[in-house]
Amino acid sequence: MDGERRPVVVIGVGNALFSDEGVGIHVIEALKRMELPPYVDVVDCDTNGLAVLESLDGAQKGIIILSLIHISEPTRPRLISYAVFCL
Repeated sequence: MDGERRPVVVIGVGNALFSDEGVGIHVIEALKRMELPPYVDVVDCDTNGLAVLESLDGAQKGIIILSLIHISEPTRPRLISYAVFCL
């Protein structure tokens, strides 16, 4: 990036040490290897929530890629739902 915020920012959030929580980071790594339009900025924010806010500052549109793991209620033990969200 040339110091100027691009109109579209794609932000990856997650922990690269864990395969399930690292989805956002792995997507960002893949995007960095692609030829994207010049108006798209790709940012790896790791697990830093403040970095996400800073990365969105000045952008017209933001895409946040993260995964969430939800462990079910006590009445349904051993049930884990997993989803990847693109916000």
